[in-house]
Amino acid sequence: MFDNLYTGRLTLYAWLVAAVAVALWIGSSKLPRLVRIAFPLLVVASLAPNLGHHLWDEKLDVPPFISGGDASRCLTPGENVLTLPYGYMGSSTLWQALSGFRFRLAGGEVGNEIPAAFSDPVVTALRFDEIPPEGGVGVIAFVRS
Repeated sequence: MFDNLYTGRLTLYAWLVAAVAVALWIGSSKLPRLVRIAFPLLVVASLAPNLGHHLWDEKLDVPPFISGGDASRCLTPGENVLTLPYGYMGSSTLWQALSGFRFRLAGGEVGNEIPAAFSDPVVTALRFDEIPPEGGVGVIAFVRS
């Protein structure tokens, strides 16, 4: 019964119970009308995004390989591509969409630990969009191995 129990799920249920309790409290006729109107408005206002944070006007990184159309000439439809930086660290899904979903993104999650075969300093550097210790020579040597 507890095999698929995650604390995040329990937190969601706790917030659901709290939301129902507050809704019942606000809905009671014992509170002044001003409180019953103002409290839900404050909750809705608290959900508004912070437009001054500049997360909304970030410049997207699109390499010339994608924007210039080279991807459609070099990649066959359905080809599996490993983009760097990988996953949430980069804009790989944007690049895939801009190329008309011509290629698939290599991915998957095997856990928190990098497998021993991939625990190379080159892989670590490329994962975080950094230049590997030996530069391009190190990347080529790793790919060949």
